[in-house]
Amino acid sequence: MTRAYALAMGAGTQGLLLGPLVLVTGSLDPVTNSIGLTAGWVINIAVAEWVIHRRRLRERG
Repeated sequence: MTRAYALAMGAGTQGLLLGPLVLVTGSLDPVTNSIGLTAGWVINIAVAEWVIHRRRLRERG
């Protein structure tokens, strides 16, 4: 469930990453856009995996 939520929230992270860049530059080229979209999902799934790992360590005691 944590992974699914992280991937679903990737769109919000993409907006936080690409929004300011669009405001500054006015537009994005396709490569920058693809990198930003991918980065949003990667950041979210990395944080989700970190959270899952910490939970498992706590459960072990």
